[in-house]
Amino acid sequence: MMKFADYLDLVENTEDEQLLLKNAAEIRDDIAKVTWIPIVGKILTALIVLGECENIAEFRQSEQYDVIKDWNIEVSDIKKGHFSLYPSDAHLQIIKTVIIVVGAVLTLLWLRRKLRRKR
Repeated sequence: MMKFADYLDLVENTEDEQLLLKNAAEIRDDIAKVTWIPIVGKILTALIVLGECENIAEFRQSEQYDVIKDWNIEVSDIKKGHFSLYPSDAHLQIIKTVIIVVGAVLTLLWLRRKLRRKR
């Protein structure tokens, strides 16, 4: 697994660049239906824009590049279009923090309710 930006650097101006762009263009119609989903929709929109670009250099000029560049990508078979995107360590840390805060708030609300019932 590597950063998406690093992967783009690796495949730029190679046969794999055109395969990546072609694969992104082929899934455009399928993923366009779910771009309304918060957070994930931004990543999917970036993939749509990638599929509409003629090369990686053009994609880097788009606003969507900044959305997806820090994500991780794992490519199993680019010729078949098999690649997966994963949150980076920084994204996972944010997710953990949000889960901890939500858990703490719910626990406090539960305790407050429990104490009110005892009175």
